[in-house]
Amino acid sequence: MFFSLIAYMRWHYSEALHVYLRILKNFWWFTVAYFSMPLLLKTLFVPYKRMTETRGESVGSWLEAGVMNTLSRLVGFLVRLTLLLVGFVALGILTIGGVAVYALWLLLPFVPSVLMLTGLLLLSQAVLI
Repeated sequence: MFFSLIAYMRWHYSEALHVYLRILKNFWWFTVAYFSMPLLLKTLFVPYKRMTETRGESVGSWLEAGVMNTLSRLVGFLVRLTLLLVGFVALGILTIGGVAVYALWLLLPFVPSVLMLTGLLLLSQAVLI
């Protein structure tokens, strides 16, 4: 019994932590890939859906194409920036949750002992009353 407890503690604080960190790394990779963050950063100022106007020979068509191309780039920038922000928020939530679960994992083996001591204290107080 005692040997299995030592073996469990060794696994809990060594191998299991490495596996957990590998899983957390996979979740990070998935989140970055899901939101296509590297691609969004590379194409941040590309026109939305690559919609551009060709310039004509007159000044009016040249100005019209310039305004439309600028608006298309602005819309593309806003859409990509929104997706990037949502991706960074998801990474932040993942990081905070990952750190919280990591801390809980470190404290988890002590929970049964604390609960047993609390139960014994409550029982001893009930007997004294």
